[in-house]
Amino acid sequence: MVMDFWLAGMETSTTTLKWFFVLIMKYMDVQKKLQDEIDYVVGRDRQVKLSDKINMPYMSAFITEGQRYINMLPFIPSHKCTKDTIIGGHLIKAGTMTQPFFWGANYDEKYFKDPLTFRPERFLEDDGKTYKVRYDHMAFGKGKRICAGKSLAEAELFLFFTSFLQKYKFTHPNGPIDLTSDFGGVLLPNPYTCKLEKRLFYFKIMNRIFGTGKPKAPPPNLSEAVGNINSRGESIEKKISKLDGELVKLKDQMKKMREGPAKNSVKQKALRILKQKKMYESQKDQLDTQIFNMEQTNFALEGMKDAQNTVAAMKHGVQAMKKEFKKLDINKIDDLHDEMEDMLDMHNEIQDAMSRQYDTPDIDESELEAELEALGDELAFDEDSSYLDEALNTPKVPSAVPSAERKTEDGIAVDEFGLPKISA
Repeated sequence: MVMDFWLAGMETSTTTLKWFFVLIMKYMDVQKKLQDEIDYVVGRDRQVKLSDKINMPYMSAFITEGQRYINMLPFIPSHKCTKDTIIGGHLIKAGTMTQPFFWGANYDEKYFKDPLTFRPERFLEDDGKTYKVRYDHMAFGKGKRICAGKSLAEAELFLFFTSFLQKYKFTHPNGPIDLTSDFGGVLLPNPYTCKLEKRLFYFKIMNRIFGTGKPKAPPPNLSEAVGNINSRGESIEKKISKLDGELVKLKDQMKKMREGPAKNSVKQKALRILKQKKMYESQKDQLDTQIFNMEQTNFALEGMKDAQNTVAAMKHGVQAMKKEFKKLDINKIDDLHDEMEDMLDMHNEIQDAMSRQYDTPDIDESELEAELEALGDELAFDEDSSYLDEALNTPKVPSAVPSAERKTEDGIAVDEFGLPKISA
């Protein structure tokens, strides 16, 4: 099977590479950007690895745009429609033979502005540093019948093409580059010659002059990570609150409905909403666990630093005591407290594997009814008044002359503050 994949993709992969070499000789500025990125990420001394691809957005954009632009396979083998299908108002009956036309899709102005222009930047974000595919090309097909060797072909193209550009500069010695091709089942570039110049010697000289070090990215910051997770948690809490409101509305709606299909439909909707709420609650619990773990990690880290400072102070104290009393061992401070109690028992086995929690349980109707009932009780509790409210309220400001006689509805004489009068 591996041999079948290799042989089946050999012609298409080599043809794609031929087109890529034509493109970088046509657009020398693009070749320069690609080689600058290779020098920064890979260098020129070590071998290119597939794991480098994620750090090379311009190379990824070039490969994607190159496959779209060369459109090597304008047609693919015919397909048969398996069932009656309506597309664009047209009925395509089952059994109809179809001929996918990839050229039209790859050059559709609706998805690709100025499609006849070769521009790798169309697959980069506005910052020019992030690879993003908004509308993908059709080089490998789509859906269930997508090319089975897609992953292998993408890996081959990246490794071969990047390795060539790492070592050589490509130029065309015979005038302008011709990008035309005879239209057919496979579009091949016209025969061309190219000149290859080694880049390794120049690179080594630059290394000796300027060094090989690359700027190091700042280390991860626990505080920033906690802040990011907190913001995500707040977003999830808003979603949960919104779903609670929808559940209350559905509960009120179900109270007014009779048993039947309509009420069952509303109940099913409520079940879906409750399941979604439980999913968000599970996500929130996971985020809370992550925050707790990171805070515990930060606490442990600070504790480790304090322990190191303590150990350093202990060592200094031991040295001072040895100098003062000429001899002092104390068994190396009990082997530095048994290596700080084996690093706090590996910090409690890394917080019990960081307390992993996954999955969301299924929701049944009994849980739905319990949730709705609880929501109703909470709302009713907030709206009910206490029999102690009137007794706990402070007396109102007097509104009558103190000497005027006042009585309650029960005929009890009261003073200006509404308090019962006591007979003299």
